[in-house]
Amino acid sequence: MGASDSIQQGRSTFLEELSEASHIIHNCTARSLVIIDELGRGTSTHDGVAIAYATLHYLLEQKRCMVLFVTHYPKIADIRTEFPGSVGAYHVSYLTSHKDIKDMDMVDSITDHEDVIYLYKLVTGVSERSFGFKVAQLAQLPSSCISRATVMASRLEVLESCRTGNRLENQRLLEKLLIDNEQKSQENMLETPVCFHQGGEGDLEDIYNAYKEFFLNLKAGISDDDLARSFQFLSHARSIAKDLISRFK
Repeated sequence: MGASDSIQQGRSTFLEELSEASHIIHNCTARSLVIIDELGRGTSTHDGVAIAYATLHYLLEQKRCMVLFVTHYPKIADIRTEFPGSVGAYHVSYLTSHKDIKDMDMVDSITDHEDVIYLYKLVTGVSERSFGFKVAQLAQLPSSCISRATVMASRLEVLESCRTGNRLENQRLLEKLLIDNEQKSQENMLETPVCFHQGGEGDLEDIYNAYKEFFLNLKAGISDDDLARSFQFLSHARSIAKDLISRFK
């Protein structure tokens, strides 16, 4: 717990925290109480979430110890599905109320007309909101800075919502395309003369499997949020398509 670095020794805060986590993993037992706070800071969001999730998973599955794992990554709460009855999610409760402001044009940011009261009480579930802007106000960041950050956050939420919606729609259409093309490819394989390829039924089965692999890679490429993995899937689908085309020439 806590964030510190060793700059003189060339060790960042992230490396220090991972070193501490490694020490915990190698020395804890099933009788240990492990408390980890905000593991995964100091790197990209994807890396941070993945490392935090994998560390918690290892402690639960391999060490089987009691763990209090504090995080701001909502995705970590999904680990409950892998350990039903053994893992629970909790957050600190709060109350919100809106100020009675007649002239909203005088408000510097949307956070100015909302009061937040932290109750310091744990309740079940994952928090539906984050109050980073209220903390920024407590730290007395300039109001213009907070206003700009608020607008930017709203834009990012809209973009993420659109991207999620488009991804789900693309996945639905692709699944339908997979089913339709699988049926058509089966029909075409039965109707296609063997003369285009020398191997007979064995090669027809290979072509059918190639069709299937092509659409599976295409589906994975469109659905994956990681751009690098998505590119790999799509590149593999492209190479399969080129091979299929060459077979029919």
